[in-house]
Amino acid sequence: MPRIRKKITKDCKRKVWIGHFHELTTGSIRSNSIRRDICSFDEAAFKTTSRGKKKRTDFEIASFLTELRENKLKELQAEKQGVEKSKNRSVFIYWLFEMYVENLTAKIESGQRAQNTLDKYNYAIRYYKDSLGDHPIERRYFNDEKISRFISYMKKSGCNDRSVWNYCISIKSILNWGYDQFDENDNRYVTDLIKFPLPTKPKSKMVLYTTEEVLALENEILKEYREGYAKLQKLKKQGSLLSRHKRELLGVLLVYKAFFLIKNTAMREGETLFLPYEHINLDRGEIEIKGVDYVSRSRLNGTVALKGGHWEPKGNKVYRTVDISENKQLLDFLRWDIENKSPKEKFYMGNGQGVLFFANTPMFTRAMRKYVYRVPNIGKVKPFHSLRGWAITYLLAQGFPIAQVQDMVGHEDTKTTIGYWNLMKNASGELVGKLGVVEGTSLEKPEIFKP
Repeated sequence: MPRIRKKITKDCKRKVWIGHFHELTTGSIRSNSIRRDICSFDEAAFKTTSRGKKKRTDFEIASFLTELRENKLKELQAEKQGVEKSKNRSVFIYWLFEMYVENLTAKIESGQRAQNTLDKYNYAIRYYKDSLGDHPIERRYFNDEKISRFISYMKKSGCNDRSVWNYCISIKSILNWGYDQFDENDNRYVTDLIKFPLPTKPKSKMVLYTTEEVLALENEILKEYREGYAKLQKLKKQGSLLSRHKRELLGVLLVYKAFFLIKNTAMREGETLFLPYEHINLDRGEIEIKGVDYVSRSRLNGTVALKGGHWEPKGNKVYRTVDISENKQLLDFLRWDIENKSPKEKFYMGNGQGVLFFANTPMFTRAMRKYVYRVPNIGKVKPFHSLRGWAITYLLAQGFPIAQVQDMVGHEDTKTTIGYWNLMKNASGELVGKLGVVEGTSLEKPEIFKP
């Protein structure tokens, strides 16, 4: 005789009625059923009327519990159907594109990413849609034939090899992002990790500043600072509001501070931006490059807000120390800077209140790029990275060993440093000749004024 399974039981310890939902259980009769609390003892024993609480009869309690169980069963069945539907659904790539763009837009509004990043992804998405259209995200849709059609369409549309490679990386990044995202039912957006076949990475030509261009850039920055300082003094005499002009002048000064530091140490752009004063030790003549917690200002919906985070050196490379003990010019500059900084300031690129002036590296780069545009005949360069490259090449031109230069500038692989050496050799002496000796130039070293 089959065992009669109870639909409702009570838990005297917790004082609740429990519903057993055998209808949702698969397997033998003796298998455990799904159980859920449906109400407390008091809720079942009493009902609320216009005159207050009234005790239910045994028949009314049984009817009340049966009704609660049936309602709960319907909820669980609907939930189960939703989960099964979610498990069996095919995610289409257009939907994933929309989700990714929405997520990236939110990051841009909070100041975490730059607008040009979204533009790059939108270009990649447009080419993908035009060449392959919408389809489920399954491995069979990412074979060599389909990807070749995507690449061929981009080339026919006028994209160079570098752009083609970047757009393929963008689509791969979106797929990887989808694999790491989960919906409300804890199901991945993209069920399987798709191996997106990439074309061969094109070799990009390294573009560096010449010594003349470095000096011209330095003069351009200092010229704007002098003019801004003179304007500030004039406005001060007129009794005008100075907050905006002080901020602009501080921005120019910080760009020069970054320029001067990178020129003398070959540090990376990010290493300069996220450098706290506590990592500068003038007594030992050292600058420590290591991870740091930071606070910067960002704009969200037109409102300025503080944003915190943690920064690590590029590629989580091993922390290093830059020895500046022999560079008297840099030591004097840093000593002056530390003596004149605000007591609240924590960062070399701070706003005077312990917060970074530039919210992120794209904003930092844009501030420098405007000076690059003012110097004629400079090719397509990376404003700060090309300065770092110039400093590395300058050291190699002076005869310092490659391994020693590699250790100073923080290259993980010797091949990276050798790349600068090969660039110098392939220039047939032209680049080396242009480097010259910086100390022998006619560059005027003006006084740096405090805003």
